[in-house]
Amino acid sequence: APIKKKVVVDLLAPGGALTTRKVIEQLSMTLTTKFSAAFGPATVAAAELVRQCFSIITTLWWPLSVAGQTLIASALARWETNKDLSALREARGVSVRCMLFGAVL
Repeated sequence: APIKKKVVVDLLAPGGALTTRKVIEQLSMTLTTKFSAAFGPATVAAAELVRQCFSIITTLWWPLSVAGQTLIASALARWETNKDLSALREARGVSVRCMLFGAVL
């Protein structure tokens, strides 16, 4: 049986934003390296140093996003089972704290 378009979209949609972000990130890094090569090896080395720092900083977000998604999903599951408003408040609080912590980073 042929694969339905909706099934493919449902599978690809959650990763679409991440894929787009990574493609743009890699494109910008590649272009930066290409243009810095015109100015000599010292500029390429400096661009590579910035690239490594950028990679380390962007990797720091991953544990925060996993922890935040897990805590929010847990609170929303409690809401779904018990219809307890405190679970929604907790989910909102975790979301706000993750956003604030991410803004500080």
